[in-house]
Amino acid sequence: MNLISTITRSLYVVDRSLRKEFLEDYYKRCMYAAFGTTVLLQDAGFKANIAGGDFLAFVVARFEQRAGLQGFGLGADQPSHFWVEVDDTIVDVGPHYLPDDSRFPAASMPFIAWSPVSKLPLYLRYRRNVQYDPRARLDSTPEIAKRLDAFIATCRARYAAQSGQPKLRSWLLTGGNSLETAARAGDAWAQNAIRFANGIKEEQIPF
Repeated sequence: MNLISTITRSLYVVDRSLRKEFLEDYYKRCMYAAFGTTVLLQDAGFKANIAGGDFLAFVVARFEQRAGLQGFGLGADQPSHFWVEVDDTIVDVGPHYLPDDSRFPAASMPFIAWSPVSKLPLYLRYRRNVQYDPRARLDSTPEIAKRLDAFIATCRARYAAQSGQPKLRSWLLTGGNSLETAARAGDAWAQNAIRFANGIKEEQIPF
């Protein structure tokens, strides 16, 4: 199975597992999402690892009257966000969840499988502060470690039980071509992300 197909299957499982395990705040559980995604990709034979740092993405209101960058940026001593890196690709559910905790009612956003990592667009920003060893485990309380182990076990069971290729709740942003395809299909976020990138310079954004 190729990388994008495996990423899609993994993100589908992690998204469903987060929503079931953390009913009230699944969109704040990036650490669980990163561990779950990493393990599923590693089980499929890919060399994946967790990265941590700052993250920002373009967000637009449903009726396009407001827009701006939102996310988890400018962390202090600890990373403000966690994501997965595999084969020069950033994999993350974080942007898809931003509308769930936005300052205004926001348009739906994609899941992320962006490549290459070194060429991020102006509407999607990751600043890696730490890259963890692929074998890294969570250094936390026994209760949290136990809950994480249970979450990973749930993800593995769901992944193994899949039949056919699942359909994500939203589309998958893999690069500029996928953005243009979504924009042509009428996706509000994609259309406005293109406008945003065309109207701003890199020095005008935080990182």
